Amino acid sequence: MIPLELRRFGSNPVVFRLLVAIFLGIGVFQLLRVSNFYYQAKNYTVGEGGDRIVAYDPRLVAASEGVELTVRWLKENSPATSTVAVLPEGVLINYLARRANPTPFPVLPPPEFQAHGESRVMAAFVRNPPDYIVLVHRDSAEFGLNYFGQEPGYGMETMKWIQANYSPVWQYGAEPLTTERFGIRILARSAAGKSS
Repeated sequence: MIPLELRRFGSNPVVFRLLVAIFLGIGVFQLLRVSNFYYQAKNYTVGEGGDRIVAYDPRLVAASEGVELTVRWLKENSPATSTVAVLPEGVLINYLARRANPTPFPVLPPPEFQAHGESRVMAAFVRNPPDYIVLVHRDSAEFGLNYFGQEPGYGMETMKWIQANYSPVWQYGAEPLTTERFGIRILARSAAGKSS
């Protein structure tokens, strides 16, 4: 359509087609260059066998190594029948470690947490306390919230219950859910948690 209009005004449609081809070629080259960068950065293996996932290099994304080491710790240090809840998100850890979550909440990002309500979430955890809780750093700023456990209505009471009933047994990186630095912490149910 455009080449016909250009011809009507005395312009050469071949030049137009050439310019469009150059413009599209530059765009395709840029897309390939960016894609290549991201694919080259995916060189770290998380999981094994059929569960193998190629993730980003830990120097770029700390979560890659954090998830792998967390899964390894759970497999090596917890019974296969133990239960694990990952908060606020991280159901991949449950899957790769083959550890069930005893609550009806596999993930609790802000929308789901607020939809269920803290009292319902707390009741599920008290009724069926997991053997282990894994806290994974997750920024909630996109939802207009601070980190999980730092505000009323988004895990503050749940975090108090966790601190009263669980003890840290392993950590990767920074303390999760406190600063912008990534970290994962595994907590085991303490004697106080088992008696309640």
